[in-house]
Amino acid sequence: MKEADLVDVDGFLVKRQIPVQAGAIWALMIKGLAAYDRQITVPEISRVVGPSGIRSLREALSFHLHSLRKSNVDVARRLNLRNTFKFGNTGRPNKHPWIELTWSQLEASSLMNVADIFLTPENCSTILSKAKAIASLQGDYDNLTHFDDDPRTVLILAKHFPTVQFVLFEDWSAKYLLKGVDWEQYKNVRRVEQVEEI
Repeated sequence: MKEADLVDVDGFLVKRQIPVQAGAIWALMIKGLAAYDRQITVPEISRVVGPSGIRSLREALSFHLHSLRKSNVDVARRLNLRNTFKFGNTGRPNKHPWIELTWSQLEASSLMNVADIFLTPENCSTILSKAKAIASLQGDYDNLTHFDDDPRTVLILAKHFPTVQFVLFEDWSAKYLLKGVDWEQYKNVRRVEQVEEI
């Protein structure tokens, strides 16, 4: 049986300095649990690497902060116990500086069997980019598992891909975001709090 793991980078395989889901918290405050009921259509997107480098002060600051993050070797060690092909699946921009940084952080984590990394093209949301990555692999693998720490991403994608397994890493901010969720609707989501549970 051919299996693959799609692995979120920031907050899962690479540690965040501040474990908080600002975008998801904002959406939850405005929409309540309806923020998780969004229907998506998987787009046709190009994975051609963007021609530009870092283009703004904001992006330069973001890149600098991402470069300071440490790889989560404990998570990589647990994933390496799984006899699967690995794919990075991240919201980071699909540009050369970000690609090089992401590969170097994955290599520092010692994650093995990494076949490729899906980064997010310009003018595409993280959720839709991750959805496209999952959809593009479904025909090639018998089982897919997506690992992520963002509840909004996981719950939206889990409804769209009922045959894909999702592993949601719960930190304190995720626990807040998941209050009131009816888990009967998400039978393909497994929640973990400790690295050992992966």
